[in-house]
Amino acid sequence: MCTYADRDGTLWVGNRAGLHHFDGKRFTTYNTQSGLTNSFVLSIYQASDGAIWVGTNGGGLNKLENGKFSSYTTHDGLSNDIVWSVHGEPDGTLWLGTNGGGLNRFRQGKFTSYTTANGLFDDVVFEILDDRLGQLWMSSDKGVFAVRKDELEELARGRRSTISSTVYGINEGMRSRECNGGFQPAGWRTKRGLLCFPTVKGLVMVELDSSANQPLPAIETAKIARSYLQNLGYQFRT
Repeated sequence: MCTYADRDGTLWVGNRAGLHHFDGKRFTTYNTQSGLTNSFVLSIYQASDGAIWVGTNGGGLNKLENGKFSSYTTHDGLSNDIVWSVHGEPDGTLWLGTNGGGLNRFRQGKFTSYTTANGLFDDVVFEILDDRLGQLWMSSDKGVFAVRKDELEELARGRRSTISSTVYGINEGMRSRECNGGFQPAGWRTKRGLLCFPTVKGLVMVELDSSANQPLPAIETAKIARSYLQNLGYQFRT
């Protein structure tokens, strides 16, 4: 199941039965009979123009606008039709994490794919977080990794043939490098800029040094993260 709150504060839910919108009073359900290419919904995102983008389990990327769906699949250049995550930029660019097709950029109707063949650490991307310092951070079952956005842009323009991935795992403080995915959100950027990823051994948090544009040496483990959040005023149920 995936969940998403849009700019109006209404709730979108995706599951095996389709896309469901709750406006505060009632649910509206969209499925293949409504125009979705696949009723198994994995990810949801609202673009700046109000359109709802939907990643599906085998039906590629769908767009809901003015009550109608349009779709983009491998036939249109998408590298894989299983879309785990959708992250957007203010200019309308979408970043898509796929199950085996790596990272995809969708801009002005054109897809650019980034895979292990040109330097991406893993072709399975559970979540995509923007650190707002020039990097995209991604999670997979092999670890957390970051890629510079300017390198992604240069590859898309043909100015370079490879990108570099900075990988974080046990040596950097994670109890397990295996992250959890298959749902949304499978990661979160807090208001303070902490990047959070769920793993098979708890939550890990990355705090970035904005002056150096680098993460601090260690990734905090779940136990430390809980204490850290409590110090910030968060409360946990016992």
